Amino acid sequence: MAFIREIKRGKKRYYYLVETYRENGKVKQRTLKYLGTKPPPRGMAWSGQYVQYTVDKMLRPKPTKTATDYIHDIDKLSMRLLNKLSQLDTLELTGKSPLDRADSLALNNLRMKLVFLHDAVKELIAKIEVDEI
Repeated sequence: MAFIREIKRGKKRYYYLVETYRENGKVKQRTLKYLGTKPPPRGMAWSGQYVQYTVDKMLRPKPTKTATDYIHDIDKLSMRLLNKLSQLDTLELTGKSPLDRADSLALNNLRMKLVFLHDAVKELIAKIEVDEI
């Protein structure tokens, strides 16, 4: 049976989802999940509702990502990085850039690699979408 255990350490209180079980005739406990320092909602705290909700949430299957999802994530990340680089370019054109010449060359190198990555990802996305049809 699962229940919520409150542990006090100094002035802080920590909450855990704990279950009891028997091993070799002895009653033992195991922590299922650390719930944090925030107390459970009043009214449900020590009732079975909150415990059941927490257990159900833990056991709920997590959505799995496909290769296409990861590729789209890479594409979004590369676009965000390119946008940040263009912001640095704007600062450099206005003379407010905190970068020296070596930093600027390194950023240009990074920009070329990101553009290449972005183009490769776009080609891969197009190929996957054609294969899925």
